[in-house]
Formats: sequence, structure tokens, C-alpha cells
Amino acid sequence: MQLHFRKKIIIFTLLSFVVFSSLIMSLSLSEVLSLGGYYSFNDVGMWTTLFVIFLCYSPLILYIIGHEKVFYILSLFCIIGLILSILILLSTIAFSYFLTDFYSNFANISVIIGSIILIIINSIWCVIAFEKN
Repeated sequence: MQLHFRKKIIIFTLLSFVVFSSLIMSLSLSEVLSLGGYYSFNDVGMWTTLFVIFLCYSPLILYIIGHEKVFYILSLFCIIGLILSILILLSTIAFSYFLTDFYSNFANISVIIGSIILIIINSIWCVIAFEKN
């Protein structure tokens, strides 16, 4: 049972990493960050953010090796990622509604869809991680 639990955690953590990285790349293509003069696609800021995300998911390597206590660090980062994805979703919807034409920018729609997918994946991760056996 423990091996099956570990596989689920590893798979959903990797899915979360891929979707979160894709979300950051699509966010850099959208108009949300261009308002404040932040980074754009393929800019140093985008790559720095992706590196920080990689660092947040790097405890997964220790978890794969067999360090069970790293699970709590992964749980903390998953909950932080869940909160961030909710904030990204709400701010993108507000930005799209008030400042731009919602359907004119495909990147805004992809950020909203990516945020929803990330919320679902991280919620499933939390359910799997904290379910009682």
C-alpha cells in the first residue's frame, strides 16, 4: 500500500510541476504581466521564475530516493501552489474583465484554463496525501 501511495504522490507532483511551469510560460505571454512592465516570454524574469519553481519541486528527488520526511515539505509547497493558482486565476479573470477584451487574447484564456487545471491537480494531491487509510 505504501508503494502505491508513493507512486500517486510522485505522479501528481510531476503533473503539478509541468502544469505550473506551463502556466508561468502562458502567463508571460498574456497581457496580465505587461501592465506593470514585468517580464515577457523568453525573458530573464521568466527563466528565473521557472528556476525557482524547479527549486520548489526539487524535494521530490529526495522523496523518490526514500526520504519520507520530505513529504511534509512537498505538502507545504503543494498548498502554497494551490493558493498561488487561485490568486492567479482570480487576478487574471479580474484583469481580463476590467482592462481588456476577455476573448481577444488567447493567452488570458490559457492562463485561466491552466489555473483551473492546476487547482484540480493540487486539490487531488492534497486529498491523496491526507486521506486516512
